[in-house]
Amino acid sequence: MRCLKQLTIITLMLLITPLVFADAEATFNRASLNVSVSEEVRADTIIAILGIKLQGKDSSQLINQVNTRVAKALKELTRFTKVKTETLDYQTQPIYQNGRQSGLYDVSQSIRIESMDFDAFAKAVHKLQSILDLQSVSYQLSAAARTASTDRLTSDAIKRFSARANKVTADFGFDGYRLVSINIGGSPRYSFSRQESRGSADMAMAAAPPVFQAGEQSVSVSVNGTIEMLE
Repeated sequence: MRCLKQLTIITLMLLITPLVFADAEATFNRASLNVSVSEEVRADTIIAILGIKLQGKDSSQLINQVNTRVAKALKELTRFTKVKTETLDYQTQPIYQNGRQSGLYDVSQSIRIESMDFDAFAKAVHKLQSILDLQSVSYQLSAAARTASTDRLTSDAIKRFSARANKVTADFGFDGYRLVSINIGGSPRYSFSRQESRGSADMAMAAAPPVFQAGEQSVSVSVNGTIEMLE
């Protein structure tokens, strides 16, 4: 019986050993390649932050003034159907000096507007600047433009990777290749300039309408992987 068990163990080892060596078999004729492509993309969405901040001793009066201005701004924005609007932080807080309350209060609120129609956006900002202070302007890509750019670059990068793999294979004298691993490089970064503005509402009443021009940003996608050249 004991001999039978030993014979069974030896037989199993003989069956498993070729599989182990097959997994550990050395690989040859492999090459790692990397391809990157890029394009200049113009921002198609513009964003602005406008707000009002008042300071004084009567917090109730300050709150009423801030609420009145913001409500007026929101009412004006209903005329601009291509401009998205959302209210942001609303704060009422006492002002301290040397660790003691000074008797003064800060009351503030801001709104965020966004649009893909730059002309409508400029008109909305011009209208609001007589009510609120323009705090900042920034640009970004819409989701549709971002997806289109990524898809376009990815397709181009894959084609260039394939062409590079074919050339490397031919230059080394092999007949073809197979993919061992492939990686489509990360998420592209889109970064556009941000313009800061601190003009007051009172100063902007007689000002000319603002002009906005979005910049371009280089967007890139990379494809890297390993191929095994075949004879």
